Amino acid sequence: MVPLATPAQRHFGIPFCPLTDDDEHAELPQALVELCRQFGRHGMIAYIEAEIFGGVGTQAHAIFDRGAVLGPAVVSEFAINEALRGLGVKTSGAFDEFEAVGLGQHRHTDEWLK
Repeated sequence: MVPLATPAQRHFGIPFCPLTDDDEHAELPQALVELCRQFGRHGMIAYIEAEIFGGVGTQAHAIFDRGAVLGPAVVSEFAINEALRGLGVKTSGAFDEFEAVGLGQHRHTDEWLK
């Protein structure tokens, strides 16, 4: 996992939650596509995001394999679990894939780096 925290977003010119901030136009910014291509040039990776406020929110993912994006970005209620399943994550007794990999440990991405 590589958290795309605020300093990295600024450095690469990637807007905050580009897929979930405007549900009608879920499109990956070119800077994000290039970054994901570099990270995923040797295998499969997923870019995931969630925008949640007051218990209501939206999730999104884009999957890359060997540097190529596999289809359009997906925005749905369960997009993160869908992406994790696509990467081979098993629940192994956890509630879902999100819990199985520990993504609920922090509320904000920046907290992963502390």
